Amino acid sequence: FVERIHETGMKVMLWYSVPFVGLYSKNYERFKDMLLDETGNNRDYWSLDPRYPEVREFLIGLYERALLDWGLDGLKLDFLAALQNPETATYRHPENGLGVKEMYRMQKLLHDAAVKVKPDVLLDASTCDPRFEDIVSMNRLHDIQKVPEEREMRAMVSSLACPDLPIDSDG
Repeated sequence: FVERIHETGMKVMLWYSVPFVGLYSKNYERFKDMLLDETGNNRDYWSLDPRYPEVREFLIGLYERALLDWGLDGLKLDFLAALQNPETATYRHPENGLGVKEMYRMQKLLHDAAVKVKPDVLLDASTCDPRFEDIVSMNRLHDIQKVPEEREMRAMVSSLACPDLPIDSDG
């Protein structure tokens, strides 16, 4: 599939749901004690907690394999906020850190791994924060297909916060 698209001169970017693991997935037993409470639907899938080295290594490995094995040109990273939202997640180990710093740390690790594998990789993520401008290639406005005014407002904020990043209107 990817080769056929490349033959036309186009590039391929995959939408990637980053942090979730499901109760019935092959990785649940491995990570069941490394999940963020009250994330996902909190019944049969949750967000992995990136403060654990094993989680970070696992996620980085997924990205590397997607870029190398599938020949992708980019990744559209979704649900990254589930990795760090202290408003909605009860962390099991708050002493390990919370919030934007942890989100940046995780995205930087993912960025560095992706660039190492594919130097011109396109990483599209919902950040809209100038502190993240060096680790994403495009700023995703995030699920606003039905409300044009919201899209316009988010695009304005994104362009002010990260003037050098292209905008993915995501809709």
